[in-house]
Amino acid sequence: MDTSANKHIFLKRSSHRRILESATSVVLKVVTYLIILFAGYIFADIAIKGSQTIFTTKAPFINIAFLTQKPQTLHVYEPRDTYEAMQTLNSERIKLRRTSNDLGSSQQETKRQIQERLDEINDQYKALDKQRKETRRMYSDQDHRLLES
Repeated sequence: MDTSANKHIFLKRSSHRRILESATSVVLKVVTYLIILFAGYIFADIAIKGSQTIFTTKAPFINIAFLTQKPQTLHVYEPRDTYEAMQTLNSERIKLRRTSNDLGSSQQETKRQIQERLDEINDQYKALDKQRKETRRMYSDQDHRLLES
């Protein structure tokens, strides 16, 4: 008996186009739900961190100053000599990495020496960064305006 005669006349037949359309639809649905999930995570993160700023453990339990004061810009002044020294170290680090990448596999001793120098530079850079953070000056917008006048 013929199997095509037993099929219903309104039954959808599968084709490559229909399969591709279904797969595309599923992918778009998954991507849409992922975007909604990520947006929900971002909004929840903002709400949690914002509530920690607004609500306090001390009476009156609401940070009135945060809610009533105008937003302020933070002005940061980095120490110039430390900043320039860090830039010099960074450019030297880039040159050494480029030199190390250009060396062949037969020059392992030179690569080792370059890596030791890179480690020294990284240590110096970390020390300068710590010093930079300790000596930089930060002013709120009001304090900065007082300095200018």
